[in-house]
Amino acid sequence: MKIAFHAFDVGPGHNHALVALEAALRNHAVTMQVGGSCGALDLLAAKPDVLVTAVSSFKGGEEEVPIGLRAVEHGIPWVVFTDVHEAWRRPSVKDHASKVAAVLVAHPDEIGLAQKEWGYPRAECLGYPPTWGRFLRTVPKGDSVRARITKSKDDGEAAALANDDVVVLICGGKDPKLNNELLAGAIEAGRKLYGERFVVAPRLHPRENEPTSEERQAREEFFAGVWKAETAAFKSVESLVTGVNFTVATAGATIIIYAALLRRPVIHYDARRVEELNLQQVGKVGWFPVDHGAAAIASGVDGIVSAMERLATTDGMAELTTQQSALYPDVEIQMAIEQPSEGAIISFLEREFSAKK
Repeated sequence: MKIAFHAFDVGPGHNHALVALEAALRNHAVTMQVGGSCGALDLLAAKPDVLVTAVSSFKGGEEEVPIGLRAVEHGIPWVVFTDVHEAWRRPSVKDHASKVAAVLVAHPDEIGLAQKEWGYPRAECLGYPPTWGRFLRTVPKGDSVRARITKSKDDGEAAALANDDVVVLICGGKDPKLNNELLAGAIEAGRKLYGERFVVAPRLHPRENEPTSEERQAREEFFAGVWKAETAAFKSVESLVTGVNFTVATAGATIIIYAALLRRPVIHYDARRVEELNLQQVGKVGWFPVDHGAAAIASGVDGIVSAMERLATTDGMAELTTQQSALYPDVEIQMAIEQPSEGAIISFLEREFSAKK
């Protein structure tokens, strides 16, 4: 069987790679491209039995969708494969969803939504996305993470992380303006609550749009006099989740999902700009895991302070954990660890799209 994979963005690319590896291990002919669509049509030249694409947050309409439509024109089935909740909701694909042979969603509750709200003729959930399973199988323990973190200030002062330091992981998206709002609010909240015990661990999106000189200058001012965690030793931001006291992120950040899977304290930063970006990216104001209570919700400095104070209590964390467990049950997490979904995905593609059917 010949299978072609295309994803523009980093996250979907990692997801595709795990499935492509499983396909290759089963002796299927695999072609794959991650990144810009220049040359992506070459994926179709070999006339694959099926084309599997993502739909990226900002470039999906310019990248994956045109390739998917070209495949359909040539009689090649097009499968949309999502690596996070509601990626299938990109507005760029809505008018073409009826041409998609199947969409593979991240959670069973999204099956009906994908069909009813976006018009996909078929939606399947074959387990949590492969990258989630890989994360669950490889995530390091909290003590080992903290042992590898050091801290420093902009004046050159450096020190080891103290046991009572409060490390706040701040994960931004691709919008520099929103990232600065997030950084400013979370840093100010941390300083207010914890003073010299506060350590900020900023990890912005690797494909963040280029900040202006003013935005860069503002960031330098945010970090002035603040302990900053040195986390370069960690290749992926997900590796830090177990070793920090709080994670603060905006809608669409996979880190919110990963923190919820591990029952860790996580705060979704809400703001008008977040709602605007949600409308652009998934066609609605909210986002699936946040709507289901997988993260505390906060806006502004005072909101982040209140959320941190609440999550630092036994009752507050128990409430959050209950909601996280309802959305991501222990049995499904265990299945993702023990039975990687890439196997089920390839079996589905074999069953539905093999030329030998």
